Amino acid sequence: MKGKIFFILCTAFVVFSMWPTVYEIGRRDDLRPNRYFELVHNFYTDFNFYLSRIRQGLEGNLTVHETYTSEPHQGSFLHVMYLGLGWLGRFVRIPWHRTADIYHVSRIVLAFTLLWMMVEIARRTFTRFRWQLVAFLFAVTASTWPKFVPMDDGSTRIGGYMPWWSVMDSLQRITFIPHLLASQILIAFILYAMSDPATIRRPGNWIFVGFLMFALGIILPPGYLFVVAALGMMVVLEFLLDIRIAAGKRFVPWMLSHSLPRVVPVFMGAPAIIYLALMTSFFPWKQLALADILNPLPFRYPEYLQALGPMLPLGIMGLIWAIVRRERIMVLSAAWIIAWAALLVIFNFIPQQSPLRFSEMIPHIPLSMLGAYFFMRMAGKFTPRSGLVSPEPYRRFQETYTALENQPAKLASGIGKLVNAAAADTRELAGSVSAAIRKQIRKDPPVKVLMHFWSYLLPAALIIFEIAHMHSSWLWQRDFVDHKIRAMYPLVPTGSYVMYPLKDFVSAIRWIQDNTSRDTVILSETTSGNYIPVYSGNRVYVGHDNTVNYQEKELYVKSFFSGRMPADQVRKWLKDDNLNWVFFGPQEKEDGGITELAGVYPFLEEAFRNEFVTVYRVK
Repeated sequence: MKGKIFFILCTAFVVFSMWPTVYEIGRRDDLRPNRYFELVHNFYTDFNFYLSRIRQGLEGNLTVHETYTSEPHQGSFLHVMYLGLGWLGRFVRIPWHRTADIYHVSRIVLAFTLLWMMVEIARRTFTRFRWQLVAFLFAVTASTWPKFVPMDDGSTRIGGYMPWWSVMDSLQRITFIPHLLASQILIAFILYAMSDPATIRRPGNWIFVGFLMFALGIILPPGYLFVVAALGMMVVLEFLLDIRIAAGKRFVPWMLSHSLPRVVPVFMGAPAIIYLALMTSFFPWKQLALADILNPLPFRYPEYLQALGPMLPLGIMGLIWAIVRRERIMVLSAAWIIAWAALLVIFNFIPQQSPLRFSEMIPHIPLSMLGAYFFMRMAGKFTPRSGLVSPEPYRRFQETYTALENQPAKLASGIGKLVNAAAADTRELAGSVSAAIRKQIRKDPPVKVLMHFWSYLLPAALIIFEIAHMHSSWLWQRDFVDHKIRAMYPLVPTGSYVMYPLKDFVSAIRWIQDNTSRDTVILSETTSGNYIPVYSGNRVYVGHDNTVNYQEKELYVKSFFSGRMPADQVRKWLKDDNLNWVFFGPQEKEDGGITELAGVYPFLEEAFRNEFVTVYRVK
């Protein structure tokens, strides 16, 4: 019964998180006639970036190539997870134009897996089901401190802090970016396994976790660093708990038995970080590191602390209480939080990596466990001398459900009986609670009784409010889809302008796919360059922040399409950079107001034309 409740909750939250996507699919027929429907997740530039990797797997590539740059280069295993998803799609015969389906299905599967990891952590942390449930719901719904936003129609919605960082949105983060979900699952599982005494006693488990550490290092290198810090903190906390038995002659055996199981996986995962360091020491893969340095993610500690919401103070209070009581079961959550806080501070002084990356280490899970622990201790500390509520309504409801469950044939006909029993028992239970409060106030100090009830009512109220916050997130996302469907200008998505691409825009890219080889480099503006690797599989001259020499190339492109470059200089440039095809669409035309590029550069030959796009071949 309890396992079914968690299964239903996990499923419900995944569906809730995917509902904006379902809504967008349901409105696809409302698009303007000249627009092409695509199911973009998050922001289109990065979405296409991930799809380009999946497509390479669909095409049978064994390594990842940077299709967003024109320079010849060898493949690598960076972003290999998306390549693997492409190979999985290839195995089940997914066509290339359904690449996005692989992405979205992986979101669903990984989201459910991560939620189930939260269930398992809650189950280990708490023995009583009620607190397991509270901890799980805290972890799923944890959100920022609210901002109440008045709307034009007179209604009010709930906003929050750092809305631009989707990880802080409790609804969006459930089914977020696949590689981030996968790395969060690995983080949660590794820490869960390495905090279990029974697991670390078996050397075979060390090897298995070592392979997971290597995978984590490949998928999300900051995640590997975080787990290393958390495992180290775990050993420190365990030593402080065992300091009386670990001192003196027992120190070395104790240290070996507690450190070695954690050190072996760390060393097994280290080659992933070494490989990353080597690959990002030369182009084009060096651009991955330079992009973070040249365009650092903004991070303000006060705003981030506000974005962590009520779970931060509750988790800190739970952490203090757990340390005072020397709670061994809370070592996992305590080590998680301390390591996360330390890295947030340390990487403020390391420009190669923004501390904001460590907000992706799912701190809301340990904070929620500690917050639930705080309320559990509060409830226990203020427990009145005698029982508060008669268990009779619970017992009758459970007997009815068990009888129906054991007789499946009668289950359908018994639903009405079950509902009626639940309604009657709920009324009796409410009356029992009210009478219990009045009765206990006469027996115990009023403050003690009220604190006991508040220890249950506050978590329930907080969960209800956070679910309302998630509902507001759904309303904001619904508005975004509605605006996107109505969008008319600019003709193609550019910068922060988001809309569906033109059908002519997509058909021109598909013509390129059918009439060029995959190693052909296409010259275009940045938006076309962002779409071409996904819809045709070709490489482009410029199209993403990970393009080598992005800023310099962007200047060349704008100068070319505006017609300001001398023809002889253009011809030499095109030849030197092996650019034999030019995509001339809406964004390219806006650079200089030119409608016929061949009139400026006579060595360009028209190969394809529709209403909005012309594709030229270089003679």
